[in-house]
Amino acid sequence: MRQSPTLTDTPSRSPLLTFTLEPMMTAPADPRATLATLARRFYERGWMAGAAGNLSCRLPDGSIEITALMRPKDNLREDDFLQIALDGQILRKGRAQDKPSTAAAVHLALYDRFPGARYVAQLLPAEAQLVARMALSDELPLPALEHLKAFGIWEVGPEITIPVFENHPDAPRIAGEIRARVAASPPRVPGLLIREHGLTLWASSAQQLVNYAEVFDHLFRFMLQARMAGWTKKLLTTQERSGLVTLPVTRREPL
Repeated sequence: MRQSPTLTDTPSRSPLLTFTLEPMMTAPADPRATLATLARRFYERGWMAGAAGNLSCRLPDGSIEITALMRPKDNLREDDFLQIALDGQILRKGRAQDKPSTAAAVHLALYDRFPGARYVAQLLPAEAQLVARMALSDELPLPALEHLKAFGIWEVGPEITIPVFENHPDAPRIAGEIRARVAASPPRVPGLLIREHGLTLWASSAQQLVNYAEVFDHLFRFMLQARMAGWTKKLLTTQERSGLVTLPVTRREPL
């Protein structure tokens, strides 16, 4: 029998959201249970270490549930979330002193630009932070691996890039740059990199968000291992009929 998320009372804090991965498949009445499930899963992968990262979910009325600022992601409770409108107005707080994540403006920009997106996450894995340093422009080539099919990219040897943005202290400035660039040139992958920060991605369901996060993780780890092996940039981005070949590298781009 499938188990629905429950609320377990604790004396010191608000009710604890207890869950398994099941809420991601059954769409529970309280979306915070799904967000808490996702947060714990990402935390256990090392992608939301400490209180880093943030998650949100679009609600039927168009507003979003988003993690409060500086909440550890391994044990989220119902008062660790805020509800905010698409114009940024706070509709509900778990605690009077709570503030939404500073990246809320980025979440709102993505929901605005991608009407089909229901979930947005900002993850801070070391691999994403490292590959962002490999980008010499405002986009980074991704390897033409089988995994790109998860993003609906089926052609052979595609030349695909992920957008890269500067990590300005002012999050609304980052959000504005994302809005402008996505409007001018929509990315073919459901994600973007912010330098010295990490990976931001969006999806239409919780399970899809997990799948996308795992695919990006594999692509980034492949890129770093290929760099260590001395493979050329061309071999990272173009599928060769003869397969990947290790070649001498006389110059490497700085990390």
